[in-house]
Amino acid sequence: MYRATTPTLKFELPLETNTIAVGYITIAQSGKTIVEKPLSSWTLQGKNVKVVLTQEETMKLVPGLNVEIQMRIRLADGTALASKIFSLTAERVLKDGEI
Repeated sequence: MYRATTPTLKFELPLETNTIAVGYITIAQSGKTIVEKPLSSWTLQGKNVKVVLTQEETMKLVPGLNVEIQMRIRLADGTALASKIFSLTAERVLKDGEI
C-alpha cells in the first residue's frame, strides 16, 4: 500500500452483507490503530465489501513498516466475526503529500 494514494480494499465474505449490523475495518502499524473505517463508510453489494482510503489516511502510514488490516463484524442475530489479519508493507512515494 502506497502512502498518499487512494487504494480500495476489497473483501469477499461467505455471507450476504445485508446481515451485517455493525462493522469496522482496522488498519494498524506497530500495534497501534492508524485508520478505522466503520460500516457507514463501506460499499456493500451481495457478499462483497469495498472501502476506499483517502490520501490523508494513507499518509499516516510509516513507509517500510508492516501494515495489518482486519475486518470485524456483528451480524443482526448477534454473531460476532473477525477476518484473518492481512499483512503488507507501507510503501513510500517520491512526491509525498496530498495532490
